[in-house]
This record gives sequence, structure tokens and C-alpha cells, in this order.
Amino acid sequence: MQRRAALFLSALLVLSLALPALAGEGVAGKWTATIESPRGTSEVTMEFKGSDEELQGTWSDRRGDSDLEDVKFAEGKLTFVRNLEFNGNAFTINYSATLDGDTMNVTMSTPRGEREFAAKRAD
Repeated sequence: MQRRAALFLSALLVLSLALPALAGEGVAGKWTATIESPRGTSEVTMEFKGSDEELQGTWSDRRGDSDLEDVKFAEGKLTFVRNLEFNGNAFTINYSATLDGDTMNVTMSTPRGEREFAAKRAD
């Protein structure tokens, strides 16, 4: 009986030490999405690299690639920022997302309001 308890506690300890690493791996990789907007449909690829403490990301769409800023993954929530310029006007888009397996549920906050979309793991 004591041996089972010791094995259970050992397994629990290993899992608790591995969870932070697994959370970062959950975000890392390529994610693809189709975003509907008043301007039409956009195909997007987001790629995240690094650990929870030092995540980096890129956004790729028909206009090209751009770096994501302030990429953070904490308490199950991913946040990042895109700073854009369009027709001589600079603006910021804030994103927050949660993971559900191989689906990332994203809320995009723009100067014109919020829009939601889902991204799927690509790799």
C-alpha cells in the first residue's frame, strides 16, 4: 500500500513539474485561420516560438509578414499586439486567445470593435 502511495506521489510530482513546459508547447507552432471582415476574407498564419517567459510571434497574410509584440501566455490565456499602418493611419490591434486542443479561440479588438475567429494548429 505504501509503495502505491509513493508511486502516485512521484507521478504527481513529475506531472506538476512538466505542466509549465507543456503549456508553452501548446502555443508554439503554426496556426492558420480564415477571418471574415467587411473587406472580405483573409487567410492568416500565426507562428509562435519560444517559452512562456519569452514568446515571439509572426503574423502572415496576403499583405506580408509582421512581427507580433508583447506576446504572453499566462494562466491559460495568450495575448499579443499588432501595430499597423493603413492609408497613413497608425493603429493597434489587441488579441486575446484561449487554447482548446488544436483550436485557438481568438478575440481581436480593433478601433472599430471586436471580432472573433478560430485558428487551427497547422503543424
